[in-house]
Amino acid sequence: MIILERQEIMKSFYFISILGIYVLTGCNNPTISPPNHTISPEPQPQPIDPSTSTASKTTNKIKSILDQAQLTTGKISKDVDSALEQANKASKSASKAIEDITIIKTQLKKMSTHAGDTITAVDSGNFPMAQQKFTQVQRNWHKIKDPIKQFSPQAYQEVNTQLTTINSLLKQPDPNRTELTQQLSSFSDRNLSLLNIYSKAQKQD
Repeated sequence: MIILERQEIMKSFYFISILGIYVLTGCNNPTISPPNHTISPEPQPQPIDPSTSTASKTTNKIKSILDQAQLTTGKISKDVDSALEQANKASKSASKAIEDITIIKTQLKKMSTHAGDTITAVDSGNFPMAQQKFTQVQRNWHKIKDPIKQFSPQAYQEVNTQLTTINSLLKQPDPNRTELTQQLSSFSDRNLSLLNIYSKAQKQD
């Protein structure tokens, strides 16, 4: 009985010894390492330089504008050129018209003066003087006949015809004083009417 109890004690001691050796051997074995449960930190985003971000946005915006401009530059250029051309023409036309009206008004005044002098010379029977004064009327007319023809072809035709008639009468060997006076008076009236018209036109401009 005592022998059996000793045998059981020896078996228990032997088992414990083997278990201890196994545990110690396992802990000291360099090939066996406990599982690594460490969590690696996630990579953090790099901070964005505000100046770089703004420059990029600005560049993209400019590029977008340029891209759109490439599509419309041709049409816009043509429209602008056309508008400038029309404005330039209108400006030149307006300036030319005002200049013409001023010249016409000045010359019509001189024509009225010279026509009056011609009538005075005809009334006195001084036909050479009348021809001389009437030559001044014709010179004044030649300075403004083209713009008047442009403004009013009818007025141009009437004045030109009447001046031709008066010139023919004055060149006759024995000029008809009565007819000359009538023609010159009619011409003076028409001349004053034209002067009045162009004076009003000048005020409006």
